[in-house]
Amino acid sequence: MKKNQIIIGIFIIIGLVAILTNPKLQEHKDAVKAKIAASHQKNTNLQEEKNAAYYLGRSFGNLLGDVLIDNIVNTIVSTDNYVLFSLTKVTWDSETKVIGVGLFGNIFFSPKINEKLEAVSLDNNY
Repeated sequence: MKKNQIIIGIFIIIGLVAILTNPKLQEHKDAVKAKIAASHQKNTNLQEEKNAAYYLGRSFGNLLGDVLIDNIVNTIVSTDNYVLFSLTKVTWDSETKVIGVGLFGNIFFSPKINEKLEAVSLDNNY
């Protein structure tokens, strides 16, 4: 009987840790913004460097892009909280898709997100 109590105690502790570390909505939004920014930075690093005017234009574009990304992410990202874990959801064109899972203070994204971000960045290369 003592062994069963230890196992139940371990599950209770794991459950409490999961509840206390379940990411909040803002953490999900910040993770999505970071994912988009990392993809954008990877795309930017692949482009050939030009001159000072190019840097100025790119910096201004990045600033506007960051503001635009913040506004879009704040509008389209939502979460479903299931106490022990939460789901990161994106709503676009009246269609909602789960793109990640928040668990133990971390947010894990679907591998399909990387594919979509790479496809978008490849479409925007000029």
